[in-house]
Amino acid sequence: MGLSVWPAPEDSGVVGPTGAAGPKGDTGATGAKGATGSTGAQGVQGVAGKSVLQGVEVPAASLGTDGDVYLQKTENTFLGVTSATVAVYVKAAGTWSKVGTDLRGAAWYVNSGSTPSTDTKPGDMLLNTTSGALYQRTASGWGSSIGTLKGATGDTGPAGPQGPKGDPGTVENAVPKVGTVDGANIYLKGDGVSAPLNVYGNNVDDKRIAVLKSGSVYSNGAANTFYTVGVGDTTTDFAGGSYVMAMKNAATLPTTNPVNGVVAYSQAGVFKVKQADGSTVVPADALPKAGGTLTGSVDMKPTSGDALTAYGSTDPATYFRVTSAGHPYSNSLRSTFYNVGVGDTTTPFGGGVRVLGMQNATTVPTTNPSNGVVAYAEGGVMKVRQTDGQVITVGSQPALPSLWEPEDLGLKAWAYDPAVSQSAPIYCGTTPRLAAVKLNKRTSITKIVWHFGGYAGGLIAGSWAAIYNASTMVRVGNATTIEAGNEPAEQHDPGGNASATTLDAAVTLDPGVYYVVWRFNYNTTTGDGPMILGIENSYGGPANQFGLNNLWRYGRLSTSPTTSPSPLSGVANESNRFWVALA
Repeated sequence: MGLSVWPAPEDSGVVGPTGAAGPKGDTGATGAKGATGSTGAQGVQGVAGKSVLQGVEVPAASLGTDGDVYLQKTENTFLGVTSATVAVYVKAAGTWSKVGTDLRGAAWYVNSGSTPSTDTKPGDMLLNTTSGALYQRTASGWGSSIGTLKGATGDTGPAGPQGPKGDPGTVENAVPKVGTVDGANIYLKGDGVSAPLNVYGNNVDDKRIAVLKSGSVYSNGAANTFYTVGVGDTTTDFAGGSYVMAMKNAATLPTTNPVNGVVAYSQAGVFKVKQADGSTVVPADALPKAGGTLTGSVDMKPTSGDALTAYGSTDPATYFRVTSAGHPYSNSLRSTFYNVGVGDTTTPFGGGVRVLGMQNATTVPTTNPSNGVVAYAEGGVMKVRQTDGQVITVGSQPALPSLWEPEDLGLKAWAYDPAVSQSAPIYCGTTPRLAAVKLNKRTSITKIVWHFGGYAGGLIAGSWAAIYNASTMVRVGNATTIEAGNEPAEQHDPGGNASATTLDAAVTLDPGVYYVVWRFNYNTTTGDGPMILGIENSYGGPANQFGLNNLWRYGRLSTSPTTSPSPLSGVANESNRFWVALA
């Protein structure tokens, strides 16, 4: 079939109308699917990326990986200026290291006084608003000013015309004509040329205090509270005086030494002066030139090498002198000066010259001197108390050469000379017996001694011996038990012998009279008990108390205690005078 083209290509005439659409053709068959291509090889892994971390603390070792960067931000406020500082850390080989210096811009500070370098950085700027000085911080601190913003003082301008007088009003801290002034640092200044500065108690001239240009202070007031000077509240404490100074007792005493003067004060109504050398002078203790007395400790010290001389009168023949070597003497012709007296001994010198006189002691010494003796008069008799407690009566008759003393037989004291006892010993029984002994000097005692004419031993419980003060009846020495190991030795020889028991502890007894009391409780199967040296009297014979002081020379107890009592009581008369001694 041929194809008609209308119009013909070469026809450039009018185009005709479009013809109707032809029917749709059938869909062509689908072509066959091609084969899938093979997967290509995986490429090389790229380099891991780096992290930038931040915080306000130093980075922990566990944070990040090698190559990471850590920014530590720190904020600080100083003088009202807040600045931030950034420190840079880089992690390598598992460790964070700070690189470079902290990053922070320069800061400006403004302050009116001195400014510390703490919390600032090199390069910071500071303006001192008081002086106008400008500073730039260096590594070592603010250093010296690098300039000033304060210009030179300009010329004073001409004075303006005086305005009208205004209301006086009030001025802070000014001195009011009437009323009070509060606050501190109030200055009143005179002209320093002629007129003094006057302070008036009232508007009367004779009630004023004047300060001269020289600084001297005086008052011409007529009342004692003005023309006297008081330290402390001494308004009424001038004792009616005029032109005087009064001070209250010091509330706190001075404890340190003044360095360029003295400190005067009152203590308990006594005027004292503390000097730079630390000494305290009490003028009341000073030596009066005439009249008066001295109280308290007084030291009178002459110049080295000179004698200290005290005159009883203006007559040189009445002086008392202490030489530079410390020897006292008097060249007075009066006995009361060239003799030495203890107590009021104006007349008891017995007409002697250069003698020592002493009054009877008003209190007799009772304790023993530790490094010498004490001499005194008692009842017109000279006595000396020694360190060992012995009192020696000067001028007393010596003991007869034939008189035996306890020390001659190895004893310290006894009831009497045993030689005056009858030959036969006396059985004492179980009743506690008593005998008095006398000590003439301070003595250490360790034993009680008896003389047994016959004794077979056998003391049992309830036996004891003790020493008592005859004045107080208080026990001063004790043998708690005198049986077994402390039992007196048995005696069987004709005439017997001395036996002793040892005290529980040694005692040192002062001079005086002591009672020795003992009780022998014995086993009757071994015999009649101890037979003791003694003097026998019929019952009701001579009393065992002699004199007027109720002192027992011999006796027994009215009861029979099994241990030594204290104090001692119940002493009764005894017909036998048993011998006992101390050693």
